[in-house]
Amino acid sequence: MCRCGLWSAEPAAGNLEAGWLWQEGVFALSDALTDIARDVEREGLLSRIGRLEREFVAAPSADRAAELEELWRRYMGVGRGYWGASDSARARERVAFYRGWKPGDEAWLARLLEADGVVIRYGAGFIVNPRAVEEVIERALLKVGGPLDYSVFRLKLTVEAERLTCAACPFFGDACLMGTACNSRVDEELAVRKARCRS
Repeated sequence: MCRCGLWSAEPAAGNLEAGWLWQEGVFALSDALTDIARDVEREGLLSRIGRLEREFVAAPSADRAAELEELWRRYMGVGRGYWGASDSARARERVAFYRGWKPGDEAWLARLLEADGVVIRYGAGFIVNPRAVEEVIERALLKVGGPLDYSVFRLKLTVEAERLTCAACPFFGDACLMGTACNSRVDEELAVRKARCRS
């Protein structure tokens, strides 16, 4: 941290520029390496959570629910990074789910993690998360065998699309709570998810 000068009072919320923190009466500029390390930690936790959630849906247990609750709490505790921050609404919803989990509740989570397709977000004329599609293609290429790099492949695609609404959307998070425009929003379903992350 670079300590950058004394101020007489803590600034109003929202008046700090990205990278600046108010700490012990001074502005402190967070260094890029610390921020990037937080991003790496957050992505590592999300990767582990993703794997364990799929295992949980396949074989739910109270021990696994407690482990996942703790991992989501750790995710929530990771500070702001260079490229982003933890999605607190998404994490609170999952913490509440695992804290109150009873056998059979995992059906809700299974719907969010459906493996029979790729869930994409579409923005203003572009796919927001193209990596999801790339991963499906890469898995198909690995099945072909041989070297992938500097190779040419023909893809045979069959694509069917289904619009998801709030009840089954894996992208629920802080943006949903702020009222960000979403043409897949169903207010009643969104209200249920909002309530879940407050409990």
